[in-house]
Formats: sequence, C-alpha cells, structure tokens
Amino acid sequence: MARPPLPIGTWGAIRTEKLGPNRYCARTRFRDHDGKTRDVEATDTTGPAAIRALKVKLRDRATPNDDEITRDTHVSVLARLWLDEITAEERVTSQTISRYEISVRVSIEPALGNLRIREATAGRLDRFLRKVAEDRPSAAKGAKVVLGQMFALAVRRGALTANPVRDAGRLRNPRRKVVALVRQPPFVR
Repeated sequence: MARPPLPIGTWGAIRTEKLGPNRYCARTRFRDHDGKTRDVEATDTTGPAAIRALKVKLRDRATPNDDEITRDTHVSVLARLWLDEITAEERVTSQTISRYEISVRVSIEPALGNLRIREATAGRLDRFLRKVAEDRPSAAKGAKVVLGQMFALAVRRGALTANPVRDAGRLRNPRRKVVALVRQPPFVR
C-alpha cells in the first residue's frame, strides 16, 4: 500500500546536515497549494537556527501563482489594483469611488501603505482602525469598508486564505451626552 500524500500546505520530517564549520542546512518536502511536493531548504550557523529559518520560510511560503497580487505585494499596490478593478466594473457610482479614493489617500496609505499583505494582520488592522476612530469615527468606518474590500480581492486572487479585516474588532460610535430640553413658561405680555 502506497504512502498517502502530505496534506496541502504541510511539510514532512525536517532533516539537518552539517555543510561545514558553522554552516548547517535544514531540508524538508513541502506540498504546495498546487498539489506538487517540492524540496525546501534553509541554512544558518547552527542546526536549530537552520530549522527555525526553514520553519519561517515554510510559514511564509505563498501559493505559487502568476498573479500580480501575492503575499509580498504592498498594501498601497493592492489599493491601486482594487480601485482600478471597481472603476472598470462600473457597478459603483463615481461619487462612491471618489470617497473610496479619499479614504485610501488620507487614511490607509500613510499608515499601512508600506506593509506587505502578509504583514497586515487582524491585530495590526484593528489598532489602525481604532486609532483613526479616536479622531474621526466616520473615517474609520469608511476605511474598514475599503480595507475589507481590498483584502477580499487579495483572497479572491489567492494571495491570502482569509480576510484579516473580518477579524478586526467592531467599531462603535462614542456615546453622546443627551441634553434634555427644558420647557419654558409661555411668554406673557
């Protein structure tokens, strides 16, 4: 009976080999998301360090694709591609697209534009949205909508397996102080 294949996105036993003084290599077989099993290796100065380097490499291993959106794509590039896509679809009004562009230019790009998609975790996005909500709650809600749609595009193109914006916390409007109207006696002449 043949050995069953590795599940997709997993690896087999890790082997280490000494290459020379202060040089070790860690190797394993990894089953990529296209179903092919490939050799992956990493080197470092000690055996355990080589194993750690290999595990980092395996963790960050992306689905092999020929798409322009990968896990290493910057958030600013993802924003541009997403805006181009919704503009070409013509399902959204030009006023809405303009509002989305303002949200990207004012809020998202300055804070998150240099991050890679894989670095935009739910926690990091949650902190960003809460910081924006401190000054402008409506801008934070708009930014969350835009980020959600941008990262949904990354999921559709295979760069991510899940949308991190969905796991970001819920934004709440600050409670407003209620002021009751006081009834004045009628004006008498």
